[in-house]
Amino acid sequence: MGTTTNDKGEFYIPLPSDKSAEYLIRASLMGYDAQELNFTLQANDTEFVSFALKNADAVIEEVVITRRREKFSELALLEERKKSNLMIESIGAQELSRKGVSDARAALVKMAGVSRQEGAKNVFVRGLGDRYNSSTLNGLPLPSEDPLFKNISLDFFSSDIIQSINVNKTFNAQIHGDVAGANIDIHTKEATGNSFEINVGGGVNSQTIGKDNFKRIDGTNYFGTLAGAKPGITSLENYNFKNNWNPNVQNNLFNTNFRLLGNKRFMVGNNPLSLFFVAGMDSKYRYADGKIQNATNIGEIYLDQDFVKK
Repeated sequence: MGTTTNDKGEFYIPLPSDKSAEYLIRASLMGYDAQELNFTLQANDTEFVSFALKNADAVIEEVVITRRREKFSELALLEERKKSNLMIESIGAQELSRKGVSDARAALVKMAGVSRQEGAKNVFVRGLGDRYNSSTLNGLPLPSEDPLFKNISLDFFSSDIIQSINVNKTFNAQIHGDVAGANIDIHTKEATGNSFEINVGGGVNSQTIGKDNFKRIDGTNYFGTLAGAKPGITSLENYNFKNNWNPNVQNNLFNTNFRLLGNKRFMVGNNPLSLFFVAGMDSKYRYADGKIQNATNIGEIYLDQDFVKK
């Protein structure tokens, strides 16, 4: 049998009155230790019982709250630069989005002391070009895709995968000894949840309108690869391939692009594992014409050529 007390702590429990008996009464309240009392009640009798409950001993386990700062906001990068004893310029995903930057090379020219020469694939830091700079991805050195250049072409890295870009302009133990200009470190995004995106776009380059001399290798598809099975070479006197040597002329030039992005976060034991995936394809048509001229130290032109770049 049980009951609850009123706001003054008083309670009343009716018991059988036809015989005497021994009872055990127990009082409990959340946050207090329960107390039990034994008493004997005679027939048709009333017993007054009082309790004085003590606070329960409670042990709360230690709670540790950790925070991870995402280095994509302008405020976080500015605070990091203030605390650094190095000369570092940084630009994050938040600023890239606000300025409408599409890739890493376009992002760098938004920084002080960094410039890009039209027609050159790399950037210049404090007037020093490809030979005097280095490129890293999350702190790891990047190889060049072109044997004529030391650094990789930065337009490979679209703003979709960039969390921040740091340009270190001073000598320190973290960069290679052959770097006299700057180290360009690209930090990729980290997966903070589970998502998947598909982006598709298109457009027309006005410089290609009226130009019908764009050519594509015969037999190739949109991705630039040959469709179908590749025949084996059985004779050096016969041409066994389905495509021919004559390229196809391209008209109605239309730029297309698509991109797939996905990220997923796993827990491996007590440690998080973030996976970020991106794949894309761009089909862009460009056209440029102009002159290439070289002169001697006294101003005499010894090279004067016209060029067309497609």
